[in-house]
Amino acid sequence: PLAYGDENYGRLIEREARKRFPAVEVQKEKLDSLSYYKKLTEVACCIINVRVQQGLGNIIALVWMGAKVFLDEESSTYKDFHNWGIHVFSIQKDLNLRELSTKLSESEIENNKSIMFKICNENTVKQYWDKILAS
Repeated sequence: PLAYGDENYGRLIEREARKRFPAVEVQKEKLDSLSYYKKLTEVACCIINVRVQQGLGNIIALVWMGAKVFLDEESSTYKDFHNWGIHVFSIQKDLNLRELSTKLSESEIENNKSIMFKICNENTVKQYWDKILAS
């Protein structure tokens, strides 16, 4: 949502988004958590064009819900998800009208959920942090 950060930057983002994607819906107000995640279920594709890791909670939620997610190839999130076998797409190579207009297949969605369930479960996260905190 553009409710965060600098208003002028938010207006610039909205203007550019509407120029490139005339049918885009721009979320301007902050929603409570339940409403926000319900809104995310409506998202078919998402473009997160940052090289640093940002929006990880949104990315995980959108991937889980079956959205097609486009990330910068240089971001650690893209690299990790790609290496784990999660279907995410490259802004540099895949961002085109054909890719934007096609949805993930049911098998791709199930693949993503299966991998995320293995990686993001409580035991795996605990084991990861136990190693870091023990050193």
